[in-house]
Amino acid sequence: ASGDILFIDDFESGSLGSWIIETGNWHINNGQLVGSGYGRALGGRTGTGNTEWDNYIYEIDVINKNGIDEGIGFRRSPDGGLNSYEVIVRHGTGAYNTPEIILAKVEDGKLTILSDTHSIPLVNNQTYHFKFIANGEHLQGWVNNTLIYDLVDTGTKVKKGPISLSYNSGDFGVAE
Repeated sequence: ASGDILFIDDFESGSLGSWIIETGNWHINNGQLVGSGYGRALGGRTGTGNTEWDNYIYEIDVINKNGIDEGIGFRRSPDGGLNSYEVIVRHGTGAYNTPEIILAKVEDGKLTILSDTHSIPLVNNQTYHFKFIANGEHLQGWVNNTLIYDLVDTGTKVKKGPISLSYNSGDFGVAE
């Protein structure tokens, strides 16, 4: 129902709780969910939620301690994400085309970039508050109350699914 909180986690319990690790190294450290990988092109993904979630607001605080890429996924299908949205957050100061925030859609396994911005300075060891609204085909996203995208994804098949978090060490070789 409108206004109901479907899920909340502050990781203060020290447990992953309902988060399911798909790949990678995930643990709780001082009330924070941490994904980490060392070596080129290593990644990880964890997720939680209900496959029937459709229209929702997703808010999360993100801090990248070391490395470049994180992913914030929503409406992720249970078939490994063959249908999903993912906000790719690329921290950095210019190397590897950073900083960058990408809204990507995977539909039937095919990746499409829906939005891309370099307007938010994403530096390591700083917390950023992300907020996403998925309401039907209307998608909106903010970083620290700055609108980064507001679009209608007409005809999308990506209608329902839980949330996910991911990391990728890329060529940099470190993610935490």
